[in-house]
Amino acid sequence: RHSLAEILSMDNAGITKIIAQLEEIRRRPLMWLGKIEVLAGEISATEPFLNGFNSACAGLGYNVSFDIREEVTKELGWNWSAQGPIPNMLKRGLSGTAIVDAMIDIEIEGWKRLLSEARN
Repeated sequence: RHSLAEILSMDNAGITKIIAQLEEIRRRPLMWLGKIEVLAGEISATEPFLNGFNSACAGLGYNVSFDIREEVTKELGWNWSAQGPIPNMLKRGLSGTAIVDAMIDIEIEGWKRLLSEARN
C-alpha cells in the first residue's frame, strides 16, 4: 500500500489524466502497440509498452503499488504471479486483442483504485 505522504504527493488531476490516456490507448491499441500478435507467450509489445508507461508515470511521481496491482488482477479473475496474467489469459484461449484489452483494464482499474485512495 501507499503511505499517506506518497498518496498526498500524487494529485488527483494527474491520476485522472493517466486514466484518460490509458482509456485512449484501449480505444486505439494498434496505434500505440502496432501489430497485435502472440509471440513466445507474450502479446507483441503490450507488456514492455505498459512497463514503459508505468515507468514514465513513476518518474513523474505517480505509481500504483504492487498490492493494488495484485488486488485488481485477482478481482478481474486473473492469476497473480511473477509471469503476470498473460500466460493465464493464453491458457483460457483469449485472442491477442482480448489480452491487450484485459491488460489495459487491469492498469485502468489499478489507477482508479489509487485515485479513490487519494480522494479519501
